[in-house]
Order: sequence, then structure tokens, then C-alpha cells
Amino acid sequence: ACPLAFGENGVKGRIKSVLHYKKPAFWIILLSVVVCTVLAVCFLTNPEKKAEQPKPGDIITFGTYEQDNVTENGAEPIEWIVVDVFDGKATLLSKYGLDAKPFHEDGTKGIYWADCSLRSWLNTEFFETAFSEQEQEQIITTRLDNHSSSSYNVKDGEDTEDKVYLLSIDELYRIFAPEAGMNEKSYRNKSCITI
Repeated sequence: ACPLAFGENGVKGRIKSVLHYKKPAFWIILLSVVVCTVLAVCFLTNPEKKAEQPKPGDIITFGTYEQDNVTENGAEPIEWIVVDVFDGKATLLSKYGLDAKPFHEDGTKGIYWADCSLRSWLNTEFFETAFSEQEQEQIITTRLDNHSSSSYNVKDGEDTEDKVYLLSIDELYRIFAPEAGMNEKSYRNKSCITI
């Protein structure tokens, strides 16, 4: 008796089947190769994950700046707090004070944001040092309304367009409520960008 694995027709029948074997048509082989290739590509690649939209309060890193005063280890990544997200754009506030600069180098009184040396430094030297060219392209120019503040006896200033800026007093209080124990000194020397 012949084992079941070899079928029911015996050795002679199997040899005849092998001898009468016909190679599949070329188009069937080609179709099989294409299907295998497509399946391999689908199974061997990961779908691109979309970057998750940051939410207010999230901490992200973006850019680098010397923060520990040890230049031998290079600039450290800058940590930013997401303070606002609107229409796919995030406004970021540096988590830590990154540097200490006067509002205006020569100490002249009556200088507004549009003309101060701090604004110039933030949007040139700091901007070029802290961010790569690719990161610089992601930072959106923001139009700043430099209006007066009656609570702090500040007169109207010229509106500006900046890549890096400081929060105004009004923004500070809008973002960080006074009941949370924040005041204008809590976020002094912290930079803000919109990406």
C-alpha cells in the first residue's frame, strides 16, 4: 500500500505527472513577482507618522543655546513651553531665561521695543546662533501690536514684525493668570517665538 501523502495513483502516475509538467505562462510569473514585491514593500515599511500637534502646556525642544556656561560640551537644546496653538501655529515661550541683556544697551530712557538693542539682538545674533537654517525657516514672523498699557504707564510704541520677541505685559497676564502666583518678573528675560 502506498502512503496517503503520495496520492492514490502510485509511483508510475507521479512520474508521468512530473514529465507532463508545463511551465506557467510568462505573464503569470510576472504578475506573481509584482504582487510579491508590492506586498514586501507594504509589510517592510512603516507608515509615516504625522507629527502630533502640540497643546498649550506641552514642553518641546527647538534650537540650541549655551545655557550651562560650559562651552566644551556644546550648546544645550532649548526647552519651550507651548503657550498657544492657533490655526496650526504654536507660540512658544522659553522655559528658562536663556541670557541676560538690558532692554537698551546705552540705558537711554524712553526707548520703545521697535528701537531697543534687545530686539535687535534677539532677531539677529540670538536667532542666527540658536536656530539652524531649517529651524529658522519654521519660525514665523509675528506682527506685534505695541500699544500703550495704562496699568504700567507705557505709551504707544510702533508696531513691529519679529521672529523672536518678549511677551508684552498684557500677554503675560493673559497667558499666566495673576491668581496663579505669576507676575511680570516671573517671565522676565524669556524669549518667545511662533512656529
